[in-house]
Amino acid sequence: MRGAEAVASGEVELGVTQISEILYQKGAELAGPLPPEIQHYTNFSSAVAAGARQADAAKALLEYFAAPDAVRVMKANGLEPAG
Repeated sequence: MRGAEAVASGEVELGVTQISEILYQKGAELAGPLPPEIQHYTNFSSAVAAGARQADAAKALLEYFAAPDAVRVMKANGLEPAG
């Protein structure tokens, strides 16, 4: 059972997991992020393959992910966009 699920079910009183997982777990409440000195982030990378058949579409998607509207949605869902 994952951290937020275990808290929501009452199996444990406190769990530590990614904010994006806590926000949508019914019955679990986000207490807050870890202090910066012990916080770790999961980094996701993206790239377009040299031989991609739809390279323009892939590049457009990556640009969309960096757009202000997408960044706002990511932050609202517990993610911290790079940069």
